[in-house]
Amino acid sequence: MQQRLSESDLTLCDIAATLFVSPRQLQRAFAHMDSPGFRYELTCLRIREAARLIHENPKRSVAATAKAVGYRQSSFFAKTFREQLGKPPGLWRRQCRDNLRMRAAAEDDLSALDVNALYISG
Repeated sequence: MQQRLSESDLTLCDIAATLFVSPRQLQRAFAHMDSPGFRYELTCLRIREAARLIHENPKRSVAATAKAVGYRQSSFFAKTFREQLGKPPGLWRRQCRDNLRMRAAAEDDLSALDVNALYISG
């Protein structure tokens, strides 16, 4: 499923065909794993991948991220993202961007630090 997240019309039948099993066998496999089902697992994978994509590149737009993980409508993506992660993707993106800036500033501070000044001569 991971390789096909960008397909907005991905179905249980598609995944079953890829795995050379019947859709019913795949449904039973999800039930055996105490999973709520295919649609739920697909949604979780898509939102987790979206969060990763935004974290890796906070400059990427929410709409581009939504499309990359298989959502046709960014508004539905935003609603689902908020339900799954407790915050909208725009806020997640801002927080990732802020964290990136803070890490860059910390690295600048470290590179400017005079290591020799840290040693106390004895």
